[in-house]
Amino acid sequence: VTAVADELADGQRKARTGMARTDEVGAMGAALDRFAAVSQAREDELNAVLKRQRRERNYFVSVLSAMPDGIVVQDNDGRVMLMNDTARQLLGAESVSEDSQIMGLNPIANAAIGQSLAPGLYALGDPRRLQFDGKMIHAQAAAVMSPTQQRLGTLVVVRDISADVRQEQQRDQLIKQLSADIQQPLAQMAQQRAGQDVPLMQGV
Repeated sequence: VTAVADELADGQRKARTGMARTDEVGAMGAALDRFAAVSQAREDELNAVLKRQRRERNYFVSVLSAMPDGIVVQDNDGRVMLMNDTARQLLGAESVSEDSQIMGLNPIANAAIGQSLAPGLYALGDPRRLQFDGKMIHAQAAAVMSPTQQRLGTLVVVRDISADVRQEQQRDQLIKQLSADIQQPLAQMAQQRAGQDVPLMQGV
């Protein structure tokens, strides 16, 4: 009994006494065997659950990695739990902290939760544009909620819209220039017409 107890303590899960309940010592050995069998069964079940969770997590990480947008997942204390490659390249892993401008999109836990974006995700305010490390970032924060509506953390979706913003600025500049080019000759024509109308009115 002592030898088997020592083996079990050393991690040898299959160690058994094989004793029968013929006397008190045998009963003790048989009880130890039953305890070891139950412990092994529970450990095997726990290992199976952990393997399933690892598979699910790997699948989840693979899905996030394939997304074109940057994804940052935080817990309720603001610690970054997960970040896909797109977000890491866009923001820099060390730049995303509780005090950073991007993480300023993570309101406090009792902030108002807006419309549902997806099952378990609820908007935290409107999307924002932020200047970040010389880039223009479009960011949307969402609360991650459990089925019992408990806040589990925050998910922030980020996208580099620097090129779009430059195109908008160029378009606005073009429209402004075209407007000026059109208004100037129109103004000159109006002045000329006004100058021609004055003598005519004086003659009458």
